[in-house]
Amino acid sequence: MGAFRRGRRAGKYLKKLLLTIAVVMVAIVVAVSSVMYYGAEKAMVELNLTANQKMLSQLKFNIDYMNENLKSVVMTQYFDNRNYPLMNAEHIEAFEMLSRLQNLDRIVNSSPFLHSIVMYNAIQDQYYTGGRMEMFPESDPILSEIDRYRQQHQDIPKLRLIPLKGKGPQEEGEPEADVFAMFMYEGNAGYSPQKSMLVVNIQAEWLFDNLNLLNAFVDNERGTIGIMDQHGYMFYPTIDNLPLEPDFKTSVRQRIQSEGLDSNQFVEWDGKELQVVTYMDTGLNDWKMIIVQPYKSLLQRIDELKQTALWLIFGFILAAIACSIFISRRLYRPIRRLVQHIRPASQFHLDGHPADSSAWKDELRYIEHAYKGMLTSLQSIQRAHDEHRAIVRSYYARTIVLEGPSLSQAAFEQQIRKQQLCIEPRGVYRLVALQMDEAARFRDSYSAAEQKLLRFALRNIAEHVFSAAGQVEWIEGKEDWAVLLLSAEEGLEEPPLVLHAQRVQEALRKYYRLSLTVTLGDLERDYRALSGSCGRLEDRSLYRMVSGHGSVITPGMVQTNVAEAEGEMQTLNSLEKKMADAIRMNHKAEAEEGLEEALSCMRKLPPDQLMHSLLALLTHIRHALSEVNKNRLQAIHIGWNRYIREVTELETLADAHMLFAQLLTEIADKQANEQKDTHRVLVETIKEIIETRYADLNLSLQTIADALGMSPAYVSRVFRKAESVAIHAYIRETRLQHALRLLETSDSPIADIMERVGYGNVSNFFRHFKKRYGTTPKEYRLKRSIENHSSTPEKE
Repeated sequence: MGAFRRGRRAGKYLKKLLLTIAVVMVAIVVAVSSVMYYGAEKAMVELNLTANQKMLSQLKFNIDYMNENLKSVVMTQYFDNRNYPLMNAEHIEAFEMLSRLQNLDRIVNSSPFLHSIVMYNAIQDQYYTGGRMEMFPESDPILSEIDRYRQQHQDIPKLRLIPLKGKGPQEEGEPEADVFAMFMYEGNAGYSPQKSMLVVNIQAEWLFDNLNLLNAFVDNERGTIGIMDQHGYMFYPTIDNLPLEPDFKTSVRQRIQSEGLDSNQFVEWDGKELQVVTYMDTGLNDWKMIIVQPYKSLLQRIDELKQTALWLIFGFILAAIACSIFISRRLYRPIRRLVQHIRPASQFHLDGHPADSSAWKDELRYIEHAYKGMLTSLQSIQRAHDEHRAIVRSYYARTIVLEGPSLSQAAFEQQIRKQQLCIEPRGVYRLVALQMDEAARFRDSYSAAEQKLLRFALRNIAEHVFSAAGQVEWIEGKEDWAVLLLSAEEGLEEPPLVLHAQRVQEALRKYYRLSLTVTLGDLERDYRALSGSCGRLEDRSLYRMVSGHGSVITPGMVQTNVAEAEGEMQTLNSLEKKMADAIRMNHKAEAEEGLEEALSCMRKLPPDQLMHSLLALLTHIRHALSEVNKNRLQAIHIGWNRYIREVTELETLADAHMLFAQLLTEIADKQANEQKDTHRVLVETIKEIIETRYADLNLSLQTIADALGMSPAYVSRVFRKAESVAIHAYIRETRLQHALRLLETSDSPIADIMERVGYGNVSNFFRHFKKRYGTTPKEYRLKRSIENHSSTPEKE
């Protein structure tokens, strides 16, 4: 221990304690800071959404205002009678035309957003323009675009702004608007090139100037506002520091169209960095206003706050380490004193662990294992003491039961006091036997340790339940047997004890899935009578053969009337003879019926005669089979030793019924198999006789039966059952097959062949041959001769 203190001045547990406190404090600070940072980031994004929506709402108002003013200008000019000749007259005087065009110039110049006014006269196929536009499409690109758009579109919408490009290259397939045009023409059935129209153009720069003005408020340095039309094309002012990539514009357009919302905000990657996109539906021409801002610049202030928080966290960590050192030393003092007071570890070895405390992970592990060593030693001592005490108590309780007549009242009471037995000195007594059902399966299914634990559980349950009736003393018995000695001043009546026994059985079946048979002994009022009661209890427990597993056997259930027993024994002897006769005659059904009656008769026998009767029944069956084997060529062998062993291990008559039924089935199967073998040999012998003697004219069923020394009926029945054909038909088939062979392989006359195969009548031979092969013997030989001749190759 001194080496431990000298080598570990700080102590392992102190280091763990210090590290744990520091890590916990740092983890808390980092978690709180992370939550605050992400909360601030979320709040900033929500505030940005609110601010952008307000800005877009203002822009929407401006666009609505401009659209209404433009509609007013279009309707005024379209229905102005002074402009009627420009759109519908076949001929206009030069002076009048000049006057009208000057009027259009004044209107355009008076508005800050108008670019030009165009009137198309379909009769003259002539454009008249006012403002910043020539009169001929060839000399003005915007007018050329209007002319192209008018000729190629039949669904030109009225009073809706349409972006038109008059110059400059297109970028990635998207139009770059020079003007926004609003068309007006007569009729509601759509436009055709034969119709005149009015076109009012506004300057795209005017709209983009408004957007640029708003862009100044989006972000101090970066950000832009644009418009996406109903076709998904985007229009925005050119800003040098924030070019929008084509792929980014495509992904934004697809995202907005897929969401289908009037207003929303989302984050999109533009290939270089994240961009925050806010959009709002204008309610005009299916246009959507869009604000694009770099996510990084949006959270610039949050990042500055994060840097400040990191410095604060670093300072807090230093302070936490200092505090943890102070706190850990204060907390470690009791541990250090406890280690110093523990005796040398060599006295408390546990499961092969090292004795030197310095070899352990920390001081608490060392203290824990030292404590477990002491506790294990104490538990072992206590367990040995309890087991010794239980053995002693069981021994004295058994002595009282078996040697009670030799004990005086004083010695009886003294033994109870000295051994602290749970027995009433003066009162009533009753023995209760507990039998574990299916003892063989119990021994095979559980190990010795598990069996010991289950018996311990049974003892606790039984003592607890029967203690309601009086005092309970446990007496150990055989492996599957135990006895309870119940005692009380008064009581121990049979009905309450039956209920207690059923409660024990239910608990054992519910929690351990074990079956238990309980046998109640006689009620005794003197401890000296317990010796005789114990013998009767053991005999009475044999009644389980009748009552079955899981039963409660009471004294009233067992009747030992000798006269009735003798009568039942006589009946049983006659039934055993009946079973023996059925076995000799191979009548399985009658044997099983006799078995049922015999077991039913055994239920009325005293318990001590049941096993004797079962062994006697097995002996009668064995003798009957021995007599059967005397008259058989091949004896039937049964493993009698196994059946004798299993009979002696039987616990209930239900088990006996299964065992004897199995024996009868085995005997019947072997008899049936032997009979099948005999029939097979007989059939083969009959076939051999027919094959050898088919040329004999007198060969018939009678001659075959005489040769075998059996009756014709038996021979016919066995052969027909095995071959599904009668013997005379089999003889005829054999003769015809040999006749067919001779017709093919010999030149003998047909009459000679008929006699060689056993036919004495020509008409019978011809009739049977034609019925079997569909032709006469002569025709068959002729046909085979022709076939053989045709198949022989001709010589050259």
